[in-house]
This record gives sequence, C-alpha cells and structure tokens, in this order.
Amino acid sequence: MRNNKVKYFGFTLAEVLITLGIIGVVAAMTMSVLIKNYQKMTWTNQLKANYSLLNQGFQKMMADDGVDDLSNTEVFKSSSGCISSYEITSSSCKDVYDNLKKYFKIINIGPLNNYSYKLINNTSMGTYTHNAITLSNGAIIFNYLFTGGGFFKVDINGKKGPNTCGKDSFTLVLSPKAISSPYFGIQNKPGLFFYGQGNDNEYLKTQNYACSKTDGTTLRGLFCGALIMQNGWKMDY
Repeated sequence: MRNNKVKYFGFTLAEVLITLGIIGVVAAMTMSVLIKNYQKMTWTNQLKANYSLLNQGFQKMMADDGVDDLSNTEVFKSSSGCISSYEITSSSCKDVYDNLKKYFKIINIGPLNNYSYKLINNTSMGTYTHNAITLSNGAIIFNYLFTGGGFFKVDINGKKGPNTCGKDSFTLVLSPKAISSPYFGIQNKPGLFFYGQGNDNEYLKTQNYACSKTDGTTLRGLFCGALIMQNGWKMDY
C-alpha cells in the first residue's frame, strides 16, 4: 500500500520572529551608519562649494583693484571700526557692505537672532547676537574681518543645524600676506585659508584647536576645515 502522507517543511513562528528581529537590528545599525555617512558627504560638499565661492570672490576683488594684497583692496582699506565692530548703520560701513555685494550674492546683512552653536565636543558657545551676512545659498558668514584681513566663521547650511563646529560650522582666515603660525596656519601667500591650514594632520588632530572631541584646547573643532581639505575633502572623523 502506498503511503500518501505529505511532509511539509517550514519555519516555526518563533524562528520567523527571531530572524526578523536579527534583520531589524542589523538594518537599524546599517541605516545609522548610512545616515551619518550621508550627512558627512553633504556637509563636505557644501563646505567645498562655499570655500570655492568665497575664495573666488576675494581673488576677483584683488584682481579688480589691481593688487596682490587684500589689505589694499577697497573693502579692507575702509573697514576699520566697521566690520570688526559689527556696525552697518554708518555711511562708511554701508560702503563696505555695498562693495562686498559686488562679489558675493548677499540676501541679508543684520543681527542674527536665535542662533545657538556649539563646539565639536558639544560644548555650548551660547547664542550669537551680532550682525551676520546671509548668502543666497543659505550659508551664513559671521564677520570678524578687520583692516588688512581677519578670520570669520561660516555656517554652510545656515540655521538648519546642527550648528556645530567641525560639522556644518567652520573657521577661515583671510590673510593679506604670507603667514607662519601654528594657530592661524602656514601659508606662503595671501588669500583665504582654513584655520590652521598648512600644519600636518597630526597637529590638526591633537594640538590647540584640534579637530577632536577630546584633544586640544577648549575651542575644539576650529581646525576641522583644514583637516577636511588636506584629506582631499573627506570628513573622516
């Protein structure tokens, strides 16, 4: 007599649930890494684009004025006591900003309200209340310029967040001449540079304003722009 019994093979409900649980955990871990990598790529691309935009503007400024020294451009010759003190009301200051508008697509100049920012180790730096320049691409320039150059901070995506030094906020140096300083940077010509640019990567990761959550001084993260650029525009921290 033939055996007509049919055997069925499959998974128990417990096995299915365990498998789904494992898949869920792996997916969650993978998604977290993918999201972080995507954020880093986005910030890096925005940083590179904004650096190129600013650098081209200042280079054109020098070319138009027929000088090879930023301190001899019309903007910086007349900016003393203006940009450095965050004023925009006097006629001389208005001229400075009007001149800057020739080289950058500025949509707003004025007080930046309700903007809080922090260092790379999440130390709060409080709320910024001075004037700032907002570009058409949404980036914000916190102007610390003075006669002959200066340094300033750029938030590449404006108030969008996370408003953190080394992520979407970076510090640059605008030097009218060659500089040789472990703090500002080491460059053999005038121009726009990231804070600390020219130092070796080990220095940028460990000393002074290190691109690190633990090393360096309390102003951690100021060297991050230089580290990204010197790593071939990669945010690998």
